[in-house]
Amino acid sequence: MSRLRGPSSDDSIAIVGIDCRFPQAPNIEALWALLMAGEDAIAEVPARRWSAADFHDPSGGPGKVNNRTGGFLTDADAFDNEFF
Repeated sequence: MSRLRGPSSDDSIAIVGIDCRFPQAPNIEALWALLMAGEDAIAEVPARRWSAADFHDPSGGPGKVNNRTGGFLTDADAFDNEFF
């Protein structure tokens, strides 16, 4: 049976870079600012995505949603999936 061991001086790691995109935070600096301000990133469905009125029904139901908000990335259609 193997035993778990704690960290030792030779288990060092280095974080050399970070990148991210979150709703209302296109980079790490904007994410930290959003978090430090205690704000959320929930907003109305952008008209560019879809018409919330076409799918909204407060009681839900097949093909419908019961809210008009969410966390949306800007320019999500610009993601380069071929790169990954």
